[in-house]
Amino acid sequence: MTKKVGSVKPMDEDRLTELIESERSAIGHEIHDSMLPLLFGASAVLHREIERANSDQTDIERLEKATAWVDEAMRIGRNILSLAHAPKFDSAQDTASWDAEVESTVEGVLDVGEDLPWTLKMDVSEKAKIVSAPVATAAYRISVEAVRNAIRHGKATEVQITASVENSTLHLSVHDNGNGFDVNAIPDDRYGIRTMKGRAKLVGGTLRVESRCSGPTIVHFDCHVNGS
Repeated sequence: MTKKVGSVKPMDEDRLTELIESERSAIGHEIHDSMLPLLFGASAVLHREIERANSDQTDIERLEKATAWVDEAMRIGRNILSLAHAPKFDSAQDTASWDAEVESTVEGVLDVGEDLPWTLKMDVSEKAKIVSAPVATAAYRISVEAVRNAIRHGKATEVQITASVENSTLHLSVHDNGNGFDVNAIPDDRYGIRTMKGRAKLVGGTLRVESRCSGPTIVHFDCHVNGS
């Protein structure tokens, strides 16, 4: 007798978000504690060898090329570290500005290996800049993930983040001119949108995505400024 095996139920957004945050934290610690120190040491040795090198131009050029590779690996490692760890917003003051951190992160990280030039525009009201620390973290993570998806997967050349507050509710949207996709045909192993929804849910907010295959794509995040 053949036993019928049922399909595996997709993991809920809350649990998925927790697991991804845990994985990101572990990766971040490995990069910070293991990889970057080794690369820093290798870079220092190579720079010293260049200073000590004889007049053989071929040797000097090889050392300089190796140094450039190591320095680039260090830069990429620091960028990955920036994505793995959200900024520590000031919970003690119970409020935190998140928009400047978004701009700094995406412009520092997404300049590596992108095929097309792209621009980020931000239209964030003064009230929307200051929200509780948990909501700031969610707004930061959702914005960075949405911009990252737009540039790397949608091949967008323009992305705009808009945020305002109305009746104590933060309304945030990330609009891009990329290729877009069918929101009803997202494979279960694509975690970007699911984790964004999980982040929104953790602070009592909602997230929805508007898109079609020809574009554009708009990610909407709505949440009380103090969270749930």
